[in-house]
Amino acid sequence: MIRNNNSRVIKSNFEKASLYKLQNTYQMKIIEATIEQAIDGGYGVYCIDQPYTGMGDSSETAKKNMIEAMQFHKRTCIEEGLSYPEFLNEPFEVIFKSE
Repeated sequence: MIRNNNSRVIKSNFEKASLYKLQNTYQMKIIEATIEQAIDGGYGVYCIDQPYTGMGDSSETAKKNMIEAMQFHKRTCIEEGLSYPEFLNEPFEVIFKSE
């Protein structure tokens, strides 16, 4: 689940856990990301504490691009037998803040 400053929710393609699991087994990871408009009119987004970024012609495209980068990172690490952040295995929330 991705939430921006306006509390609008964008669903990612990551597997969703059941409501029971969310409420009773673990706390959902919160990822903070900053979104900025570039001089050329495009948008960039980057995580505060994680190595993920995205860009696009609109803020929504940049957000989706970052989620796709996170998914790609996980898939590539699995294929290569490498480790990746554990939170990518569970539903998480990205809170976007504007600069």
